[in-house]
Amino acid sequence: IAVGSSFGTANSSEPNADTYAKFGININNTSGYVVRDISGSTNGANTFTGANTFTWIANNSGASTTYLAPDGSTESIADDTWDLWVGTSKQLNDRAATTPTQTITDFKFGSTGTSTFNAQFDNFAIAAIPEPTTIILIGFGLFGLTLRRRRLGRR
Repeated sequence: IAVGSSFGTANSSEPNADTYAKFGININNTSGYVVRDISGSTNGANTFTGANTFTWIANNSGASTTYLAPDGSTESIADDTWDLWVGTSKQLNDRAATTPTQTITDFKFGSTGTSTFNAQFDNFAIAAIPEPTTIILIGFGLFGLTLRRRRLGRR
């Protein structure tokens, strides 16, 4: 999942030069899924299953700021960093933007891998907080993540 500009329509990753920030969801067929800072090569601390709400806060305002977090606390976030929450649990904290000079005009979801999975996304909310150039909040629900192992054979 990425934000940036000049994104294409192919189901492929966008170049880092076009990407302001991105994160992944690593799916394990037996235990659920974890979130991942793709650029920082780090996973979140917890494994999740079932329906969860994701809240992604990205700050490209030029200054540190605060926001009201999903757990009701007030969180600080530095310029050109992002936080990712799953439910009320902060999984990725103060992650560096992939390309801090990139603008945020595009949003993209893509997938890679050889297993089959089903994911439903709904209730997207993209908002600038408190003004258009300050913080981008992207919240969405991930419901009914169903994992199924499929063996890919050659024909």
